[in-house]
Amino acid sequence: MTTKYKSLTQFDVIRRRAYARAKCQADFRFEDWNLKWTDFCKFWPSEEIWALRGTKAHCICLTRRDHTKPWDAKNCCLMNRGDILAINNRSKHGLPVDHIWVRARFLKDL
Repeated sequence: MTTKYKSLTQFDVIRRRAYARAKCQADFRFEDWNLKWTDFCKFWPSEEIWALRGTKAHCICLTRRDHTKPWDAKNCCLMNRGDILAINNRSKHGLPVDHIWVRARFLKDL
């Protein structure tokens, strides 16, 4: 092991693995990925916020505002999974979703 990796915490290792997996998933879906590691860390700065991730409706997920644009710091935000599902469902039926996006946390807000 080289000296530059000796200071990595377990949290850093978990975040790096999640970043790599998210990037690979975007590549698998043929989505452009321009989200840098430093920006990813700004979305998930602490273990307390990281612990809120998940697949249940109250859990926080990283998502894109506009799915036609790439994953990058300006297009990504943190939202509750339930809000993401509500936006997708309402969009399919042509219903307004702007009131839901108000609850999103963009990088400039963090």
